[in-house]
Amino acid sequence: VDEWGECTANLMSMVLHACDISGQCKRRETCITWADKCHEEFFGQGDREKEMDLPVSPLCDRHTTDIASSQVGFISFIVLPTWQAMADFFPKVAEEGFPQLKANLEYWESQLPNKRGEKPPQDRIEEEEEEK
Repeated sequence: VDEWGECTANLMSMVLHACDISGQCKRRETCITWADKCHEEFFGQGDREKEMDLPVSPLCDRHTTDIASSQVGFISFIVLPTWQAMADFFPKVAEEGFPQLKANLEYWESQLPNKRGEKPPQDRIEEEEEEK
């Protein structure tokens, strides 16, 4: 592959990845739906891992994973950096996608357990176990 072909392939791979994680850049209802669908898939995997007496993969335990926390991390460390890099090539991405992405990040931050006056799932489970 020549230099331009390799660059084009890398760019196309980046665009495909950005599309794959774009659910958090869409209107709030769609953003929540995608998050729910992804977490149900993760939780199904965690359920199967438990059934097979395997360690449960991160974010796959329906009893300890806080969806809002995972979405804040996903947006902050995966989606936002990817879309910022995309905006370097396609400025319209920033204009169109960032306002909704940032609004969705603020929504998920508002749903964090400490914002709701709750303890994170793992803390609640540990307290319940101590009470037993």
